[in-house]
Amino acid sequence: MNMRLFLFILISTFVFQTNTHAQTLSPDASVSILTCDPGQDVYSMYGHTAIRITDPEQKLDIVFNYGLFSFDAPNFIYRFAKGQTDYLMGYEKFSSFLPQYEEEKRSVYEQVLNLSPEGKSLLFQALLQNARPENREYRYNFFMDNCATRVRDMIERNAGVKIQFTDNHPTESYRDLIKKFHHSFRWIDLGIDLLVGKKADQAVSAYGQMFLPEYLMNQFSMAQISVDGKTQPLVLETRTLKEFPNTKLNSDLPWPSFVFGIIFLIAAVLSVRGFLRKRRTDWLDYGLFAITGLAGLIIG
Repeated sequence: MNMRLFLFILISTFVFQTNTHAQTLSPDASVSILTCDPGQDVYSMYGHTAIRITDPEQKLDIVFNYGLFSFDAPNFIYRFAKGQTDYLMGYEKFSSFLPQYEEEKRSVYEQVLNLSPEGKSLLFQALLQNARPENREYRYNFFMDNCATRVRDMIERNAGVKIQFTDNHPTESYRDLIKKFHHSFRWIDLGIDLLVGKKADQAVSAYGQMFLPEYLMNQFSMAQISVDGKTQPLVLETRTLKEFPNTKLNSDLPWPSFVFGIIFLIAAVLSVRGFLRKRRTDWLDYGLFAITGLAGLIIG
């Protein structure tokens, strides 16, 4: 998110704070999850998740967003991958939220939740409380605490009903999951492989996979709640608000493999030539060992 948009949402949050904090939702209000497809920028390559609150009687239609940050912050990409970035939660009008994704040609899907009026009001007040200046900042974690998991946790804690998610035996690791979104970011993929280290190879359950917006949307679509002793789906309806080709499927040449393949060939040629001419190539060995050793230190 660029600085201009970051400041705009913060200002919008301040303006809306006075008007919404004391509001009570009407029985006709609705709560939904917005899932946005991946974008072409590094910070948007996994997609995005937000919560929409709509109340026609109150003339209210706002989006709560846990993905606010300044892309201009020092060493952003490094801190982003290491889980050392501070994010903010804020909210804005839906009428300003949707055009951003239309401009970036990113699909947006909406899942309307099956919550009672009490559950909707409870969640709304919890979100407003979370958006207050003293509460809105949190330490982002790549796998455990991001814009998607915050949405899941807020709904799970404040929906007024127990949510039953399906779970499975973990078969994929964090690394397996995120690599599905790296087709357009080959060098970023290499950097993230190094920075996330060994912890990324842990197997992750279906519940844990909800750190990715696409997986959260799928899990919520299968989730169930119990109302008056009867099992009901958590999601009442799924809508497509905007639809464009998914950039997650974009692919380009595997440049890191290509580049390192050339380096390997050059090193092999130099080694063979040195052997045939009976010349020492210790400098080459030292260089290769230094590079691999540095990579091992970073991964560890």
